[in-house]
Amino acid sequence: LCILKFESIHGRDQDIETILQAYGQVCKGRIQIQFLLASGNSGTGKSTVVQEARKRMKRGWIAGGKFDILQRSFPYSAIYSALTSLSQQIISLENTDNTAFLDVKRAIHEEVGSSRRVLYELMPNLRCLFGETVTEACSESGQKLSIERSMVQFKFLLRRFIPAVCCPSGPLVLIQDDLQ
Repeated sequence: LCILKFESIHGRDQDIETILQAYGQVCKGRIQIQFLLASGNSGTGKSTVVQEARKRMKRGWIAGGKFDILQRSFPYSAIYSALTSLSQQIISLENTDNTAFLDVKRAIHEEVGSSRRVLYELMPNLRCLFGETVTEACSESGQKLSIERSMVQFKFLLRRFIPAVCCPSGPLVLIQDDLQ
């Protein structure tokens, strides 16, 4: 765990380097998870530092979400936003690196399996990985999940989906902005 404290918008090179060092440790396989927190008042450059570090990251997935005060009634809205970004990156990979795309597709199939209905609810554009429409996938059970069951499946899915995406293609950098 590393906490970056932002007090002014000047002198951000060290903070960018700290983020890139943490990213490098994960890329080299020295550690599996690196957790960084950026704290500071509004306007001190936290998002700018993350964006600059993001530009320098050469491989893997980089997905971000922002906690929005107006979305507070939607639990996990920033995670949902990050997963939407990630799903768009996965789909676009088909046109740029078909081998990597097929590796990710196979890993997701193996890990997610029959839980794909919840995956479609979170990231409907990923239904093309399974070769079916959302309607076909959701009509398998014919019933809508309760909120409690949806949350259990959501958490289960994250524990299965994220490693499936990371293993064949490199690390996942998950950026959550404006954590309040």
